[in-house]
Amino acid sequence: MSTVLKHKAISILICVVVLAGVGFFALKYFRIMGADASSSVKYFRETDHGFVMQYPIDWSIASGYGRYAAGLLDIELNNNKCWVGYTECRADCVDIRIFAGKNPDNDQGTDLGAQLYHQAQAAKTANNKDLAEQMDIGGKLVTKIKSTAPTQALNGACGGPLYIYETDSGTFVYIFSGFGSGIDYAASEDIVKQIISSINVSAK
Repeated sequence: MSTVLKHKAISILICVVVLAGVGFFALKYFRIMGADASSSVKYFRETDHGFVMQYPIDWSIASGYGRYAAGLLDIELNNNKCWVGYTECRADCVDIRIFAGKNPDNDQGTDLGAQLYHQAQAAKTANNKDLAEQMDIGGKLVTKIKSTAPTQALNGACGGPLYIYETDSGTFVYIFSGFGSGIDYAASEDIVKQIISSINVSAK
């Protein structure tokens, strides 16, 4: 083989290798982009409170800050199959309400934030396995209250368990969950646990 042909062969081989490498990384990149684009979750961020959370992409979300008590964040999540006005628990409804606030500075607070915090402390210390259960959810020590009674003022018309935990930044998080009669309880509870696992509250 002549020197010219050798150089041409080497040049072609180098081009093939380079194009193959570019193609591989391009394919990998677009696969990653495709996975991100088809993700099944959205992010909720509340910058004043330093609160970040993931939730199912096809769910509805609404939030407020200080609507129920000063410094108390409230978030309403549902699977878009709940009764408007929350006056009736539809069979296919999953309804979740989240409250987050700073631990009160003293034990004399009377607003909703202080009441929720004191209830959280009482639940943590309750030695009643029929009422409360301690569990690890995404590295968080969470107390699950096994009550299924709905309290329409806070968690809508559907009843379900309550989850409570405190963060390292001095914030308590209260998660009411409500499930309709036609909902698979275990699957819905897994969704609640995934949401809790995704919550991050930074120090402010």
